[in-house]
Amino acid sequence: MAKKGVLKQLFRLARRIGPAVVVVLAKYGPQVRKLVEQNPEFLTKVTQRFRAVTGAKEPGTKTGDSFEHRVQVLKEQVTYLYASANTPQVAQKASEWRAKLDAIERSIPVLNAMSRSKRGSEKREISRRLDQLAEQIMAASLIDEIEDAEFEEETPQTPRSGQTGTTRTTRTQKSNETGTTCTQKSNETGKTEETNAADA
Repeated sequence: MAKKGVLKQLFRLARRIGPAVVVVLAKYGPQVRKLVEQNPEFLTKVTQRFRAVTGAKEPGTKTGDSFEHRVQVLKEQVTYLYASANTPQVAQKASEWRAKLDAIERSIPVLNAMSRSKRGSEKREISRRLDQLAEQIMAASLIDEIEDAEFEEETPQTPRSGQTGTTRTTRTQKSNETGTTCTQKSNETGKTEETNAADA
């Protein structure tokens, strides 16, 4: 596929997630064009992650109308971002987003106990909050992917003595190693909020 067509595809997916993602894609346009040309793996990663988020919201699909599914998809994106965060600030934001997703997840079962009118308005509010979180999470994730891909392009990977191949730790490995930490921090935040509410 031509580079122009690839970028159009990314912009279409970005628009479906939210304006913040489009802004990031436009801001980093030259870098993205270079990475698309030189690093096919970058394009594959970004496209797959965008499609996972947009597909979770797609109406008429098996899981498209499920708040639970949307929450789980966004949790996966947050865990990925936390594991690969380039700064403490990004890691902190990822933890905060995870806590918000946990709060939404806890509120979903309550919907069935509401009246029809109340349930309708609450579902719209949950959908709005998920849209907002998806936009924030994926905008931060796109910046992180671009910066990581540029760093990998600039840094030569030299095998250590006794090893073959590269020594680079993959993002998947980092996610597996640190994803639990993000969950633990989120659980601790939730417990603190519950304690404060009980003391109030």
